[in-house]
Amino acid sequence: MATSNNERDSALVANAADAKQVGHARRKERDEAARKRGDVLHLMSDPVNRRVVWDWLEFCGIFESPFHPSNSFQSLNIGRGDVGRMIVSEIAKADQELYFKMQREAAQATRSNAVESRAMRTQSLTQQENDDEPDA
Repeated sequence: MATSNNERDSALVANAADAKQVGHARRKERDEAARKRGDVLHLMSDPVNRRVVWDWLEFCGIFESPFHPSNSFQSLNIGRGDVGRMIVSEIAKADQELYFKMQREAAQATRSNAVESRAMRTQSLTQQENDDEPDA
């Protein structure tokens, strides 16, 4: 199989027998991995960013089944899930505890929203009951 120019140009090593090229390629890969890890750590250091990432993971559907009666939609759901799992993998590689921290924060936000919703419904029902009472 022929190699395209883009594949050849993007190769880190032109000659795998050249120890200098191999060493340079290893350093370049190590530097890139460190940069990526630093970027993920920076992203996940802020609670606002963690909320956004959690929203992305929910959109990707990684917490639900990708099944859909339509093969097209099921394929779309599987693709979204793959992106979500890649995001989780990058976070876990950088610092697994940051994923757990994000998960705990999302669970706390869900509980807080549920309590707030119940309080608003209760307040609304109480107001309706007061409005329904005859004036004395």
